[in-house]
Amino acid sequence: MQLLVAKTYLVDLQVGVRWLKLGYGGKVLLTRVSDQSVAVVAIQQSLWTLGFGRHKQVSLGYVAPNIVKKLSPGFDCVAVFQARIVSLEPGHLNKDGMDRLAISIWGNPEHLLEKELVDRRIPSLHTIEPNRRAS
Repeated sequence: MQLLVAKTYLVDLQVGVRWLKLGYGGKVLLTRVSDQSVAVVAIQQSLWTLGFGRHKQVSLGYVAPNIVKKLSPGFDCVAVFQARIVSLEPGHLNKDGMDRLAISIWGNPEHLLEKELVDRRIPSLHTIEPNRRAS
């Protein structure tokens, strides 16, 4: 795994940062909603003291469109991405009064190459000839 996107702010934030039960380094999931949008989902622990109960999926927001365009070849080939929270900014600390949440995205950079480039770089098994012995 290598760093693909160091820091990107979420668009259309769905939850208030003050009420989020995750902190820096918290794991989040990337879920493709359509060709142009990727949702960011967090799994929160149950509210029971001993951990009984169900875990809750909370939609945080969406990845910016320019990042979705960069990651789309990876979603087409079912690549594995990991995302973590790197910045939480409550609205009362910002000039515009809006909450901000940023994530970093990790994955294999080879999965982001276009399919045609991968086909040219890696020959198929049918084109490799076996070693011939000199007679």
